[in-house]
Amino acid sequence: MENNAARFLSAHNQIEEYLSKLVKPKEHLDFNALVNVAIVMGNKEVSYYQHDLRQFARLRNAIVHTLRKDMVIADPNDWSVEQIEKLKELITNPPKAHTIFGSQVIWVDADKSVAVALNLMVPRNLSQAPIYQGNGFVGLLTTDTIARWLAFNIEAVAVSDMCQSTVGQVYEAYTENKDNHAFLPFETTIIDVL
Repeated sequence: MENNAARFLSAHNQIEEYLSKLVKPKEHLDFNALVNVAIVMGNKEVSYYQHDLRQFARLRNAIVHTLRKDMVIADPNDWSVEQIEKLKELITNPPKAHTIFGSQVIWVDADKSVAVALNLMVPRNLSQAPIYQGNGFVGLLTTDTIARWLAFNIEAVAVSDMCQSTVGQVYEAYTENKDNHAFLPFETTIIDVL
């Protein structure tokens, strides 16, 4: 059975090998320099996990540089080994957003009534839904927009009459921030989404 130090060093070495292939340095760079260059190159995973990478590099140095008669004086605990192995996966094979958020998107038609939108959103506990007109994206309908619309109209018009208003009309008149969405490629990583 592999001991914790061997498992830890194996994971650390795989991260370092990945960083070297990513950075392609012309000369040898130590681990922290590889992390720095990867960040400058725009690698979001390395940037996001840089603190953990640097902490584990310190532990790696304690293990490697303190060998005494084939014995390590710093042996990582189970938690540290599990964490660096997880970190290795997150850095070398970052999870894609579609694997976590891969459910079907519920959308509403701009020409449908707000009642239709609510009937789609409420049972699914959705606080927002994309609005489409034909094949074109219009915006993002939010419960805040619906609440604002209700608040402005509750005394002037009966609720049953208000539900005849279309999603598009409510969106245009009562959405405060229309820049509240982004479209990302299918293969976007979780870190890119964050």
